[in-house]
Amino acid sequence: MALTCLQAVGLSPDESVMDAEMASVDPGSSEDRELRDLFLFSAMTGDCSGNIHNHVDNESPPTVEDIECPEFQTSMTAAATLSAPTNETLESAECREQDEELAEILRQVHLRGSLQSHAGPDEVHDEDLDSLSQPSYGPESIYENLRHHMEEYHDTEILSLHKVRQLVEELTGISPVYDDMCIKGCHAFTGPFADKTECDTCGQSRYLPGTANKRKKSKEGSMAMRYRSQKMEELIDMEASGADIVYDDIYCGLDLRNIGQTTGFTATEDDTFVGLSVDGAQLYQDKKSDTWFGIWIVYDYDPATRYKRHHVLPAFIIPGPKKPKNVESYLFWSFYHLSALQQENGGAGLWAYDAMKGAIISSRIFFLFGTADATAYEKARLMTGISRPSLISALKYTLPPPKCFTVDLMHLLLNNIPELMLSIWRGTIKCDTDTDSKLMWDWATLSGKRWEEHGQLIADAKSAFPSLFHRTPRNPAQKLNSGFKATEYCLYFFGLGPAHLRTLLPKVYWQNYCKLVQGARILTQRRITQAQVRKAYSILVQFVEEFENIYYERRMDRLHFCCPALHTLLHSPKEVARVGPGAYLTQFTLEGTIGLLTRDIWQHSTPFANVTQIAIRRSQWNAMQAIYPHFAQDDSNQPKKHSLSLERGYELRTPQSDHAEPVVSPSQAELLYASTGLRIIRKWGQIKLSNGQVIRSYYQEEKEMAQNRRVSRMVKLKVGDNIAYGKVQFYFAHALSGYAMVSLFSEPNQEILEESYHTILACSYLGDQKLVIAKVEDIISIVSMQKFPSINGDPQDLWFPVEKSGLEDIRPLVPDDDTDNLDVDVDN
Repeated sequence: MALTCLQAVGLSPDESVMDAEMASVDPGSSEDRELRDLFLFSAMTGDCSGNIHNHVDNESPPTVEDIECPEFQTSMTAAATLSAPTNETLESAECREQDEELAEILRQVHLRGSLQSHAGPDEVHDEDLDSLSQPSYGPESIYENLRHHMEEYHDTEILSLHKVRQLVEELTGISPVYDDMCIKGCHAFTGPFADKTECDTCGQSRYLPGTANKRKKSKEGSMAMRYRSQKMEELIDMEASGADIVYDDIYCGLDLRNIGQTTGFTATEDDTFVGLSVDGAQLYQDKKSDTWFGIWIVYDYDPATRYKRHHVLPAFIIPGPKKPKNVESYLFWSFYHLSALQQENGGAGLWAYDAMKGAIISSRIFFLFGTADATAYEKARLMTGISRPSLISALKYTLPPPKCFTVDLMHLLLNNIPELMLSIWRGTIKCDTDTDSKLMWDWATLSGKRWEEHGQLIADAKSAFPSLFHRTPRNPAQKLNSGFKATEYCLYFFGLGPAHLRTLLPKVYWQNYCKLVQGARILTQRRITQAQVRKAYSILVQFVEEFENIYYERRMDRLHFCCPALHTLLHSPKEVARVGPGAYLTQFTLEGTIGLLTRDIWQHSTPFANVTQIAIRRSQWNAMQAIYPHFAQDDSNQPKKHSLSLERGYELRTPQSDHAEPVVSPSQAELLYASTGLRIIRKWGQIKLSNGQVIRSYYQEEKEMAQNRRVSRMVKLKVGDNIAYGKVQFYFAHALSGYAMVSLFSEPNQEILEESYHTILACSYLGDQKLVIAKVEDIISIVSMQKFPSINGDPQDLWFPVEKSGLEDIRPLVPDDDTDNLDVDVDN
């Protein structure tokens, strides 16, 4: 996919400025480009020059026959493609005879004059290109030695690494464009700063002393990109029938359903919708290494695949270690090239080949959303268009500011709100001792030994969390001030918190907190009904009003308690109605991408240059997978060895019993015979659901006594018309279907349920007293069942479920049995 010109920002503040060789190198020379360590690059595949082609307004796209005409081939300036339906070619395995024809179309349509001599995939060195599919941690000499060995002893011609990189650059159209930047990182010398020789902010010289200033091809991808148009048609039909809209994607929001009225843009199935996400992170925890990242997200894909890593495109990197003072100068090329692409063919759209239609289409690129954390918004105020003219306002096709900006639930709910509430309960928030006293704060109960014991209970909960839940909360009494992650806050504050803080907070403050949790859990769902939106708004309004009455108390010396996050919280339910569930617009996608890029840094002496090259390689490889889908095959979805594949994507996995045998438990044996007529069965240890979740069973986990083994056998399932929780004893197959023997938990304790505003479902484990045999299709998801901390008057031996929020699922996926997504390891 594309949007792409790779833009690089030169001289590193801490890597190359001290390099004696750099002082004698001309900044426009090839040698200088080799020495420069830091880049800002913008993943926008296309004409890196930014020139707008001088086509007639609304000119119709050519046919395939037109492109084959020699006169057309010599006169046409090819348009760059942006997206997978518009920049993909034939599968080499199915249509060998059409490869050369489609490759010729690619030369004219996908690559903007850069392809000169390569034909279709049959002439591409698959082995050579595949060498770039995985990160390499060894020196280039290892590759060269192996290449020479293969050529000498196996009579196999393999391209040099340099030629492979050239070929990838040529095929994808993605190559770096270098720009100078202030030595202190203030701004890039682009746009209005392009001709300046000194930094406009700090006055530093642009150059070192002694230097001068010298200047949709596969059918699978095409079908996948039709999701948006199909979803919009479905919503139109729902509105026409008078049915209530259920918010399960961004297109369900009012702004996108009425995009024609909002912008005058009538979307077609050939158009492409994109967004830009920006955030900062530190490459290293113990040293100053701030770096800013940006990614492009293509919203035409189904949400199930939209956020996978091969669909997420690195857009730019702003190197540190100092924070940029003029972010707009770094964003300039990204929006400049997007604007240029929008102007193609008089605004009629990019010419691109659609494999499903077998024709060349015109695809207009529409900018939907720009997301960033609060700090990024502060740094990029010009980008928002609220305080000054906006870069986004200059785009031809866009939701106008401020409509293209929305709430980032990740930073709001998983950083700002928990930090505020915990600082109040711990008594660490600022107190004006002249007029106020912490002795009056009866809510400040999380301190001393009680806080330490609470922290240990939270840390001990790790073993009951399935591995699918990623990073579990560490001991907050020890780690809260040392990089507590958003995913930790999610499981701690909104999962374990209501039950564990019930024993510590006075009831009035605890119940106020439960209202916050209930509203937040609704907002982080990936499917929200209109009734739930109204419920979330009502309960959050109650939370904020009560917060002001019981904490702030209308006192001037406590005004700082009412931080902006509380106000933003009240707008969040309305944003669901406007742009759909916030889970699809969080910064988790970018945080996951940052983790994906930074984990491959191995040159720690030049980390900024290293991470930029990693990002360039990632962007090129993503484009290669879009052009040649056989490179994008994911072996993780292939059936495991000795597994049993069932219908609808379900799969029983080992361990399994050696042969069919009787069930030991009398209650289980009785139910088995009554339900299926079977007296002996072969047991299976785990199952893969159609959504990719892998759930184990007691049969498997009782065999594995490894230390720190995390429990992954608890499930949420349908039992008749009800929802229940249970522990899977084992799985088995019968009559070509999969089944699970499940021992259930009781119905929730109603008293605790009501007083916690339905945030705590405290249940008793019934074991063999309540058994069901469930079809595997009735298993909804894996959950964690945690021991309930009781107080006086509570029933004993209760458990409560903690479910995995859909919010943190929205990030690039890493193929793995038990880990669906990246475990982000950067500061949020």
